[in-house]
This record gives sequence, structure tokens and C-alpha cells, in this order.
Amino acid sequence: MVISFFFTLIVLNICKNSTDLEDRTNKAIIEVGAQLLQPENEMECTVFKRIFIEKSIPVLLKIIEDNTLEVVGSEVEFTSILKDSSGANAFIFNAKIDLLLKRKSEGSQEYEYLIFDFKWTGNPNKRQKELEDCKELQLALYQKIAEVNGKTPVVMRGYYLLKQAQLLTVNDVFKPNDAIIIVPRKTSPEIFDQAVNSYRERIQNLKTGYIEE
Repeated sequence: MVISFFFTLIVLNICKNSTDLEDRTNKAIIEVGAQLLQPENEMECTVFKRIFIEKSIPVLLKIIEDNTLEVVGSEVEFTSILKDSSGANAFIFNAKIDLLLKRKSEGSQEYEYLIFDFKWTGNPNKRQKELEDCKELQLALYQKIAEVNGKTPVVMRGYYLLKQAQLLTVNDVFKPNDAIIIVPRKTSPEIFDQAVNSYRERIQNLKTGYIEE
């Protein structure tokens, strides 16, 4: 994912100032976003850089700094066999987490982990509704596979909306910040089991030749 790579280049080393931030953004565009440099994409590149430099990255860095978070990595990849709560269904899952962070638990030297999934969307309400209705299946998989690989406990998972520079999560584990929206749950089912069931159904549909429209 190109956007994750931008954050790898820019966020892993905290930018010193706005000029440094712009320089890193330009470097990232040259390395992995060369298509944005084409003449026909000049306007899109300008808008992209403005959103990144003026909104997305500064807000994300403030969240990281204010909450004493450490970046574990960007596009962190895990492959594991996961089972649902009954143990009856097991599948091999591959996950690539956009941004994995950690911090020391309060009053302890042990680490707890946080998962940010980057989304570029013009409709933030869609992601908020997913959280309200316990439908964030991808995030549930990310949490499970991270914990299976020793990144435990995961105390927060959420969507970081790049265009809006907002973090959506149901986990109230941050210092107050206008950019962080804590989404209340309407229900509380076992989300990971939903994800496994959804995956099982897709595999079965592929085996029978069914393609969802």
C-alpha cells in the first residue's frame, strides 16, 4: 500500500519542522508515488501533498507524541493459523497492518499495542457505522493475528482517516484530542468469529464457483 509506505518514510522519524515534513513527502512521492508527478496528475498531487502536509501527518504525529506511543512498524506483516472461539474452524490468514504502535502499560514496564488502519475516504460515516455495528472485521483479524504473534495485549484498534485527519475507534485509551472520535457500540457480538465465518463463506463460494455481485 503506497500510503503506508509514505508513513514509513515520514512518520518513523519524527519530522523536525514543516520544511522537513515537505521534503520527506516529496522524497516519498519520488520513491513510490511517481505517477503523481505526471503532468496530468499535477492537481491531484498538489491536493495530496496539501492534505498530507497540512492535516494528516501533523495530526497523527500529535496523537503519537501526546500518548507516548512508539512505532513498531508500518505495513507489519503476519501469517498465522487462526481458529474461531469454538476451535472448529481454522484458516491460514495473512495480514499487513498499516501502522502498529506500542506503549508501556500504566504502572508497568510491559508493553501494550495499538493498531491503526489507514483509510482514504470521502465518506467517514461508513467507517463510523462499521464500528458502531461491530462490523470492522478486518480490524478484528488484525488484532487477533497480532496477539497470536506476541503483540499482546492489543488495547486499541481503529481507522485513521487520512482526508479528514481523524482517528475513529471504540477504545477510549487516549488523552483528549478533537481528532480522536470514540465511537459507541450498538451491540457487542464476537467480531472475530464473524470474520472467520465471512472468510469461510467466501472460500466455499469460490469452491462452488459463486461470485458475489
